[in-house]
Amino acid sequence: MEQKVYVFDPTVKDSQSQMRGIGRYLQTLKENFSQEELVFTADVKSIPRQSVLINPFLNLLQPLPFFSRLAQTQIGVIHDLIPLKYPRHFPIGLLASIKLFFRRLTLRHYDLFVTDSQASKNDLIKILRIPEKKIQVIYPAFSQRFLPHLTYPPDENSRLMFQKTADSQEHPQYSPFASEQFVDNPQIKSLTNFVLYVGDGSWNKNLPTLARALKIANVPVVLVGKVFENAEPHKLTHPWQKDLQLFFKEIQGDAKFTLLGYVTDVELKYLYKTARINLLVSRDEGFGYSFVEAGMCSTPSVLADIPVFREIGQEGALYAKPEDPLDIAKKIVELYFNPQNRELYSVRAFERAQDFSPKAFRESWLKTIKTLV
Repeated sequence: MEQKVYVFDPTVKDSQSQMRGIGRYLQTLKENFSQEELVFTADVKSIPRQSVLINPFLNLLQPLPFFSRLAQTQIGVIHDLIPLKYPRHFPIGLLASIKLFFRRLTLRHYDLFVTDSQASKNDLIKILRIPEKKIQVIYPAFSQRFLPHLTYPPDENSRLMFQKTADSQEHPQYSPFASEQFVDNPQIKSLTNFVLYVGDGSWNKNLPTLARALKIANVPVVLVGKVFENAEPHKLTHPWQKDLQLFFKEIQGDAKFTLLGYVTDVELKYLYKTARINLLVSRDEGFGYSFVEAGMCSTPSVLADIPVFREIGQEGALYAKPEDPLDIAKKIVELYFNPQNRELYSVRAFERAQDFSPKAFRESWLKTIKTLV
């Protein structure tokens, strides 16, 4: 890279941004680039004109960090357009609509847009009318924390990632520590034979339908995410929280639903590894982090049968109709009570998840930046 490359990083000043989402993406960038390759800063005024600037979380419904061109080359990362794609379920009001209009005007200051999937790219073209030639798909990567742990010399049955090095030989990649060593939460360590959901509670997550499916399947479920920390439906008054309110009412008093709230990455990896199945039956998404992370822990997934998950999961998951709780329950049962099926999709998930490696993520970003400078 000849020009210096800067990354706008709000987590330097805003610890709340370190939560999953923008925090996860920034974490992956920091893990895969040296400080000489990428400069992370929250001070946009310090960015020199003759440079490349990456805004890793360009969200038109949130306040923008800058409204004009700061650097010679600017790249905006738009992860998805779910609220703009489904305005009936994500109403924003008159004032926010006016702000959205002016924020859309700032898109002209970007030379390229990066997004997480082909499905999201199609949305950028259709909804924001961004020319296809200005959009590049770079699949997010799993964090290096989700690499398999090696507790003993690998045998022929070990599932490890392999990376080619300069000597053209394949060498296994693995985490240097076991997540179990650092999990001291007794509630988490006591959980057994459960299925897992990781995410938030917005309309597209399809939680009321998932709850009905889980009741039909009659299996215990653990839900991870900040929205599950305080299950008080009467306090959820925002229009965007309507489905979350319905979900809490649906599961009220049901002991098979365990709400953990936010957990650390080490605890999350432990939960993925001990879960029988990972669940993600969204109506729509920009990507599917939990499928990839669960896959790296050799945990199979039941995914919604929608284009973006077919793109991300391919043959590595079992698919269900997102609006049909009976079909979702059927697919859960097929994996939960059948060890052979579970092992088959465990292997497939692990194999597919490796396609979203940190190495592939780094190479894609390097190639993209090189085309612009």
